[in-house]
Amino acid sequence: MRQDHATGRPRRFAIALKDTDRLIGGVGLDGSTGDDSEEPALGYWLGQPHWGNGYAREAVAAVIDYGLRTLGMATIRAYTDPGNLASQKVLLHCGLKQIGEIDLIKPTRHGARRAPLFRISRHELVL
Repeated sequence: MRQDHATGRPRRFAIALKDTDRLIGGVGLDGSTGDDSEEPALGYWLGQPHWGNGYAREAVAAVIDYGLRTLGMATIRAYTDPGNLASQKVLLHCGLKQIGEIDLIKPTRHGARRAPLFRISRHELVL
């Protein structure tokens, strides 16, 4: 991550608590949606004790804004495990739209081989 930030145009970030600077997750735009797409893919994780506090939504919204506005990306994609409804709600709340499903190269940790696929484009970004 430090090398990524040394470029001056990082694509991966830590999620930390504001009060203590304690690491609780990560977010970035370097993931893969598992197909041949050249579109950047959003990925994030958050430690389970911190679920339900809005941290994922805040981090995802910030990284989407950064990717589309600062880095000039035209679109950003993301997918979730089909059973991860909370993560799907985060993506939808941050402006991504479900555009279909994607075949996965390797199954999710729950064994799914297909997953819902989401996308947002620069012109859909809310000011």
